[in-house]
This record gives sequence, structure tokens and C-alpha cells, in this order.
Amino acid sequence: MHNFVLAQILLAVSVLSNGALAKALVVRQTAPTTGQPTAVSCGEYSRIANLSTVGANSTYRATFFDASPAGNSFNAAVLDAAIAKLPSVIMDRALNEACGNLTALAIQEAANNFTIRTVLQFSNIPPAEPLDTSLHIIFVCAAALTFMTGTWVAMP
Repeated sequence: MHNFVLAQILLAVSVLSNGALAKALVVRQTAPTTGQPTAVSCGEYSRIANLSTVGANSTYRATFFDASPAGNSFNAAVLDAAIAKLPSVIMDRALNEACGNLTALAIQEAANNFTIRTVLQFSNIPPAEPLDTSLHIIFVCAAALTFMTGTWVAMP
């Protein structure tokens, strides 16, 4: 039979020890932002739109990471920064009137480029190999079923 008192004591000790031994939370102070947004050129808007399109689509992003020699953490930081900048650029009416809707253009052109095996500056990307799911699925399902059945049968 299960020892209910021991479980309650261990739960209480773990909760209280986390509260007693945890470091104090530090609230970060951000510098106050000025009301003046930075001016963005059409070229910068185009770059942000292209990078955020690739960063937001998991297929484009994975293909870009696979093709890039720069490393995934650096590329992820660049793509994530572009994704963070995109909403403010989209909402800038003056920029959109001057440059047009470059975000919609970036989405369309990224799809067109991907069909010809190009992502951002990398072209002639080899097609992905199909997944091999032949007998692996059967073995994994049988192992999971055996584990769950064994656990259920062994319960008191």
C-alpha cells in the first residue's frame, strides 16, 4: 500500500525548501523610451520583412539553419530580432505609404523562392529526404503498449 503520510511530508519539504532557498527575484528596470520612433528606410523594411518571414515559418527556418554555415544560435538571434521589429514597422503608415506592403511581398516571394530551392541568400538547396517510418512505428507502438499494459497490470 502507498504511504500517504510520507508523500505529504516529502511534498511539504520540497515546497518549503524551494521557497526558503530560492534566490530573490530581481525586477529589471528598463530605460524609458522616447516617443520618437527611429526612422526605417525601405531597404531596412524589406530586410526585416524577409528575415521575419523566414524566421516565422518553421520550414523556411529549418532549411535556412541547415544551409547556413554561421551557426544556429547566431541565425536564430538575427531572425528573432527581425520578428520582434516587424510589428512596429508594419504599423508605420508613412513607411507603408512610401514603400508599399513589403511584408506581403516578402511572404509571396519567399514561397516562390522556396519552390526553386532558395532561402534568403542560399540557393540550390538539396531537397529534404523523405522520412523512413517503415518498421520503426510498429516497434515504438508495441513498446509503448507493453509499457503501459505492464504498468496497469502491476498496479495494486
